[in-house]
Amino acid sequence: MSRGAADRGRPWQHRLDRVVGIPLVWALGRLRRRRRCPPRRVRRLGLLQLNAIGDTILCTPLVQALGRAYPDAEIVLAHGSTNAEAAALLPAVDRRLPLSVARPDRAIARLRRERLDVLIDLGPWPRISALLALGSGARFVIGFRTPGQARHGGFDRAVPHSSRRHEWRNIAALGAALGVRVAGPPRLGEQTTAPLPPLPRAPFVVLHPWAGGLRHTWKEWPGARWVALGRWLRARGYALVVSGGPGDRARSDALAARLRGEGDGERVQVLAGEASLASMTRVLVRAAALVTVNTGIMHLGAALDIPLVALHGPTRVSRWGPLGTRSVALASRTPGCPYLHLGFEYGGRRSDCMEGIALETVTGALEGLLPRRGG
Repeated sequence: MSRGAADRGRPWQHRLDRVVGIPLVWALGRLRRRRRCPPRRVRRLGLLQLNAIGDTILCTPLVQALGRAYPDAEIVLAHGSTNAEAAALLPAVDRRLPLSVARPDRAIARLRRERLDVLIDLGPWPRISALLALGSGARFVIGFRTPGQARHGGFDRAVPHSSRRHEWRNIAALGAALGVRVAGPPRLGEQTTAPLPPLPRAPFVVLHPWAGGLRHTWKEWPGARWVALGRWLRARGYALVVSGGPGDRARSDALAARLRGEGDGERVQVLAGEASLASMTRVLVRAAALVTVNTGIMHLGAALDIPLVALHGPTRVSRWGPLGTRSVALASRTPGCPYLHLGFEYGGRRSDCMEGIALETVTGALEGLLPRRGG
């Protein structure tokens, strides 16, 4: 789950997307005949979101608003492999269309077979999604005009993407381009048909220490502080559940071993790589709280509106913070942090932002969310 942005986080892919993608987007945009107005009758409306669990969850209000505005239209969500589970959570989607960016020609062919009346490209910077959108054959294409990304030239309607507002509001602006009012923030419910993993009998707190994407370790809190936090929670009577993706299993097991005392294995449980996102909704709504770094699980917990503490180092709370009514976002106090806007602006920046979040700051936030329990 913490690897939801992995395919946008490889430096060589970002360089290739920029070096090759910009001239291709320019050329395709020149060839495409642009339209001034969307079609009056929309039978099939497409959304293109190729990666990232969190970004996909932030699309929830837009999808719901489009479903209300176009009740007779089929809404098709085109997604990639890394956000397929998140795409399955979104309400008001009639059909999901998996695409592979490894073969753009095949992805474009699949999109063209959909005969879309409108396609909304939800990516703020990747040129690959702009290429797919422009080649999709959709009658009307909407996407972001993001400063410095040179990806919007062929869109029928280009919506300014702003670094001064939360990403869900940028996404909502795409709906406004169709005259659709988008109300938020994102909200999701428990996926009751998903399997419920075995959980501790005692009240428990979920710890999600692992980030995804480019330089993911720069967004992770020091391991010693997770151990200290876990012991603080244990002393107050809480069991612990460590979550993560399949690639986080070894580190999760190692952390759990440091958190456990003798003979109390049931009080520290590892779900990394074992629970789907749908199953995690069932885990999270039963948790006393979630403590997480900035990653997809943070956005999922916020959309479920559970008690949540989110740790932000290089990421801006104003851009990517949790949106739940019971969410507490903690920002690094390290000078020069935060600095991420689109998620890849690491050049020449600090790698130690997460060290600027003190243990006492996290426990103080939790004291405001959790009832105290006996050990």
